[in-house]
Amino acid sequence: MATNNKPPQTLSISGLRYQYPDSKWNLAVDDFSLSEGEITAIIGPNGSGKSTLLRLAAGVQPLSTGTIHIGQNDLKKMDRRSIARVLGYLPQSTPYEFDHRVINVVSMGRYAHLSLSGFLCEEDMNIVKQCLEQTDALSLMNRRLSHLSGGERQRVLLASVLAQEPAILLLDEPTSALDLHHQVNFFDILTRLVKGGLSVAVVMHDLNLASLYCERIVLMNHGRIVCDGTPDDVFQYDLLQDVYGGDIVLSKHPQVNRPVVFPRFEREN
Repeated sequence: MATNNKPPQTLSISGLRYQYPDSKWNLAVDDFSLSEGEITAIIGPNGSGKSTLLRLAAGVQPLSTGTIHIGQNDLKKMDRRSIARVLGYLPQSTPYEFDHRVINVVSMGRYAHLSLSGFLCEEDMNIVKQCLEQTDALSLMNRRLSHLSGGERQRVLLASVLAQEPAILLLDEPTSALDLHHQVNFFDILTRLVKGGLSVAVVMHDLNLASLYCERIVLMNHGRIVCDGTPDDVFQYDLLQDVYGGDIVLSKHPQVNRPVVFPRFEREN
């Protein structure tokens, strides 16, 4: 298994303001940070600002107002290679222009670590294969992207981000195309990695997976953070009802006693 050998890094956001052109919607985050050794779920309804926050934090969307720091470094002053050595980002969808083989796609994750020669050494290739194995994609290594299902392609992209060996990992709905087995397997991988000091933020729509695997939940609505705490702090009936609307039922998972959410079901006679 590839491990996170980087020194601990923190990601911190202060005074963030962002507005899309020709839109009244705006994002306002006064204070947000990620802690090492922790998986933070970012949840909220569609249009709440989850993906925008992640894109800004990853530096792939230009920042207008506010500051973002990785450790002591201002993100605005870091080049993409320097950012990639520390921060891995996986968006909701990743278009591919070339029909590469899987092994080549995951090898691209080593770009920031390559020497001036630009060639992968034996250690690089070992890390690539370990990441493919972690995501249950090693058997796909010689296939081309066009020959993969959506779920298989997502596992390959996850492997490419893990191959960066980042200290900070930002994932936007990484398991949306995965079946239940691979969803659980992926969060098991993250759980193991954060024990080595990795900082992880995951945008999620599955509230129950967020509750089961994340020690911290950040709930967003209308471009604002409305609650930040443990699953028990955030999974309050009135709060979720206000943010998501519609009737919900709160319960507890029978094994770990964490809160879980169900839609209220009333069958008409």
